Amino acid sequence: LRAGVPAVVTPVFTDQWDHAYLVDQLGVGVGFFKTQFQQIPPKKLADAISKCNSTDIQMKAAALGERLRAETGAEAALQVIEQFWCDQVQTGALEKAVDERLAKLEMKSGCCRRKRNGHSQKAVHPEPQADNFLK
Repeated sequence: LRAGVPAVVTPVFTDQWDHAYLVDQLGVGVGFFKTQFQQIPPKKLADAISKCNSTDIQMKAAALGERLRAETGAEAALQVIEQFWCDQVQTGALEKAVDERLAKLEMKSGCCRRKRNGHSQKAVHPEPQADNFLK
């Protein structure tokens, strides 16, 4: 994306699903965020590459690339981390959100116990789903 050229993202694992979704939503390429690479038919892959030749996608990719190259990544990351620390960690909002999420998950299922604040609580390990990031 930083290069300013359209991308075709064919996820295999981990954060590639997020990248595929992001590329698709930004209109800077084609992201197969619902289909793993091995399951993409050659025709769909060829169509995705052809779609990246469109003027609209090329212009959006070029504009995003320009914006990303102008950004100082380390400074931007530091600002986001500092803001998160101040807004979420120091205020206790993060701990509250985690506790609420764990309580919701524990109502559905639980597989083991873990220690939290000196108390035994269920730790929940839900089945991973490829589209969890869409929620």
